[in-house]
Amino acid sequence: MIERDHTYVFNLEGITSTQIFGQLDQPTDTDAPFILRAIGGYYIVDAGTADETVTNIPNLLLFRYADADGNWLQTARTPGMLTQTVGTDYLPLRKHVTYPPKGVIRFQLENLSGGTLSSLVLVFRGVKLFPGGHGEPSP
Repeated sequence: MIERDHTYVFNLEGITSTQIFGQLDQPTDTDAPFILRAIGGYYIVDAGTADETVTNIPNLLLFRYADADGNWLQTARTPGMLTQTVGTDYLPLRKHVTYPPKGVIRFQLENLSGGTLSSLVLVFRGVKLFPGGHGEPSP
């Protein structure tokens, strides 16, 4: 199998204080299975202005995600799972999760940070698996 780095980016307009999103879905591509290896995220303050800045997600944005069969991998929404101090600093997953082609990365969010987080960006990093061992992947 050939592994190719791949990143899915999920954009959310915002999440207010105490708001819960019970089910959000990031679809995966149709061309290959995806192995999720790390997660991260950030939010943008003053988006579209000269003062726009990228800010770390607070630990009190609770998160949990499911495997390809829809089974939650945490017993509850968990704090600190999306902390990303710099653009390349992702939380590596101890156990990688494989999603089939045309699969869905299902997750939940709950904001207990005490404020609104606008322009939220979640990042799902991993690899796509293609058949073969030499050359380009098959279509």
